[in-house]
Amino acid sequence: MQLHDKIEAHFRIDPGQKKALSRLGLETIGNLLHYFPSRYTDISEVRHINTLTAGETVTILGTLSKLKTKRSFKSKIPMGEAVLTDITGTIHIVWFHQPYLARMLKDGATVRVTGKVSDSKTYGMTLTNPEIKPEDILPIDLHDTLFKKDGEEATHQFGYPVYGESRGITSLWIHHAIQKILKQDCVKNIIDYLPEDIVTSYKLPALHTALVWIHMPKTKEHSEVARKRFAFEEVFFIQLARQQERKEYEKLFSYKLTIPET
Repeated sequence: MQLHDKIEAHFRIDPGQKKALSRLGLETIGNLLHYFPSRYTDISEVRHINTLTAGETVTILGTLSKLKTKRSFKSKIPMGEAVLTDITGTIHIVWFHQPYLARMLKDGATVRVTGKVSDSKTYGMTLTNPEIKPEDILPIDLHDTLFKKDGEEATHQFGYPVYGESRGITSLWIHHAIQKILKQDCVKNIIDYLPEDIVTSYKLPALHTALVWIHMPKTKEHSEVARKRFAFEEVFFIQLARQQERKEYEKLFSYKLTIPET
């Protein structure tokens, strides 16, 4: 895998997903790697189902049941469904374009899910395309986390990354794809384009570290430091471009004009 590779070269995507990725400006592996979370959910704040109201983004700990896959009646979109139950009640879950989740999970599984609550005419209180805490599903193995060193146990993130979505591509899909990319050699061996003395002077993390911390922050401070690094980059390269423009302007030949007095 290389950063300039097209996303479809390494991930199975249908035409609708390809269009959705294009709308988000995501065409290459490098684009995905630099598509940063808009926020992080606080997985420590677990809510009871009977306290939820439509419009809230919440985290719930409960038991899954009635898992099934189907296609929506009108658009024929593949989807998965489930019911999540805690000690206070139940809520319906729908995963559009992600029927594999309903096949992967089992009735009776205890999971932690995070998503936005809506009030559906068909199902009542519903979570649409909620994120599932990584250790609760098999494709993401936290025992192989990038934060773990030899001889150490895996540590948990302080929050769960939430990415901007477009119809056909969910935050969860983006999260899974980036997890795969972060484990590739093209990221582990990535060359830092900022000079070492600048990184040291401004106490910025190295590029590889910043990429891991912004997508998989172990602490709130990690996410903040990573964002500081990328914000610094933006300003740094704008200033660098202006300096280059000024140098090019100074090279331009011009005649000295003498204006006679009148």
